[in-house]
Amino acid sequence: TLGEYSGLVTNIIGQVVYFLSYWSILGGEWLCGRVSREELDWVWKPRPVSFVDPGVTGMRKIWQRLPGCKYTFLASISEVLGDNLMFLTQAYISIVVFSLLQQAMVPFTLLWSLIFLAVRYTLQELFGVAIVVGMAVGSVVMAGSDGASSSIGMSIVCLMSTMFQALAFVIKERMFRDYTRYATRKGCVNTTLDAFAVSSSNHTFGVIWVVPIAILVEVARTGQDPAQRLSDGFHALATNSYAPEAFAVYMVINVLFNITIYLLVSYGSSLLTFISYKLTVPLAAIFSLISWPIIRATKVTWFEWMALGFILCGIVIFRHGNVKREQLEEDNKRVGSGMRKTTICCWPLFGRKSSARWSE
Repeated sequence: TLGEYSGLVTNIIGQVVYFLSYWSILGGEWLCGRVSREELDWVWKPRPVSFVDPGVTGMRKIWQRLPGCKYTFLASISEVLGDNLMFLTQAYISIVVFSLLQQAMVPFTLLWSLIFLAVRYTLQELFGVAIVVGMAVGSVVMAGSDGASSSIGMSIVCLMSTMFQALAFVIKERMFRDYTRYATRKGCVNTTLDAFAVSSSNHTFGVIWVVPIAILVEVARTGQDPAQRLSDGFHALATNSYAPEAFAVYMVINVLFNITIYLLVSYGSSLLTFISYKLTVPLAAIFSLISWPIIRATKVTWFEWMALGFILCGIVIFRHGNVKREQLEEDNKRVGSGMRKTTICCWPLFGRKSSARWSE
């Protein structure tokens, strides 16, 4: 209903709604005693010098002393940019192609996890992700072959938007892990950071970044006066047929969806979150065949059905490898000092390292 203004309007209003929703939920949790003062202090207050690792100096020392919201400060920039790029592509590509392109979150999350979380993956997990990557790239190549319903340029933008979204979730996972280490070291009662303590801080910065980023994207994309673009976008929301009603329904569903995402990242991992998210792909394909009141039915091409099937296979392969890797990690924890541990990276390509001789 918003057409070319979707990225501009949806992202700005969305950040404000998220900000109000998550702070309201956090306030309710505080009143019910479900979130501790220690968690809020960790998010918003600088660390004492006593909790800085010995020998750390310079910028690393400053970084360790910064409050936990340093993570959401950075994550919000990446998330707002990714969401803006994602929303503006929706008017130019079909529902199914959009869903397929969003699968690029998996390889990008894997990449960022390797860099920022030092996670290592088995050969089976990498193979599963490679299938997803192949189908996502294939969707870009095939874009436009379904009667020009999908723009190749916008398909590429949609694909690249997932890089920023994946980075944001990996940074937030690093935040959860950092708090767990801090809480364990300090002996806190809660060693898992509350999801809404993270989301509220994330969207506090989000409402700050969203307008400048939206303006920069619009200027780069259209070269027109950003103030006029903002005015036209909100006018379209207020006057286009069914736009206010459709947008209200979308925001309610999207807030509930994002709550589940934060809970998954908190208690699972960012990569597992996106793997679970892939279950929406077959539903999107099925629902796109239905002629909705605002959205017309979309034809699903043979390649899109094939890509859907391969992506689901890749998800199953990856998840099975994920379970195997967790078993290997548990086995490594039980290995004594006289035995070398299993090499996780690309297992079983490198197999088990040679063991040292046990002393009798």
